[in-house]
Amino acid sequence: MSNIIAFHGSDHKVGTSQLAECCAEQLAKDNPELEILLVQADTSQGYEYCPKVGESFDRIRPYVAQSIVNCEEIKSRSKYTNNLYVVGGNESPQNSGLFTPDLAEIFLRAMSDHFDIIIVDAGNDPVSGCCLGSLFSADRIYLVIRQSESSLRSFEWYLNLYERLDIPLDRFIVNHFSRKSTFELDYISERILVDKSLFSTVRTCPKGEKSEMEKQCLINMNPGRGFVNDIKAITKDILKNARIEN
Repeated sequence: MSNIIAFHGSDHKVGTSQLAECCAEQLAKDNPELEILLVQADTSQGYEYCPKVGESFDRIRPYVAQSIVNCEEIKSRSKYTNNLYVVGGNESPQNSGLFTPDLAEIFLRAMSDHFDIIIVDAGNDPVSGCCLGSLFSADRIYLVIRQSESSLRSFEWYLNLYERLDIPLDRFIVNHFSRKSTFELDYISERILVDKSLFSTVRTCPKGEKSEMEKQCLINMNPGRGFVNDIKAITKDILKNARIEN
């Protein structure tokens, strides 16, 4: 079963954290029989859209370093709703250098036996330990980009690294998508040498800034049918590849 799903951004402006949380919350809402874990693995706190985080990777890290992963205790502390669990990221900026790829791998692989699906916000820095370990552990990776020169250029900058480390990018999500943009899908496909059939799009939602101000997940703020359908298309793909019937 492919149940570790990583969302990885081409840069810090593409909305990876919001997208990962929207998918995790939608999965939990539509599938009450499944247990979903959201992990903030980008070395930030992970409180942007989920203010009630009872567990953090920062607190767990010393135990994971000794290969001690008490999955049931972590599960108990990280419960957010009936079937959604959240583990925050790095609570202490000075500790960011202590996160190594192997720690993220140990943690995620241990937790994968206790959840139906794990959604990992892997951030946008593939040279950080937590991000890299998440990408190594993931059964499926969604690369999040935007219709902008900075987003595409950042992806091109790291492309050689992904190839050298044999990190497969399974699908590409064009976030904040607009049909009026000069960066059309055909252009992006040709530019980054990715077949357009691997693209998913998530349209811009005008409530995005409000969700940040109020620390709420956008999917819970009546974002509109179109936005919800875009998120559901991604969660359907996740379930399909996890071989879970929806």
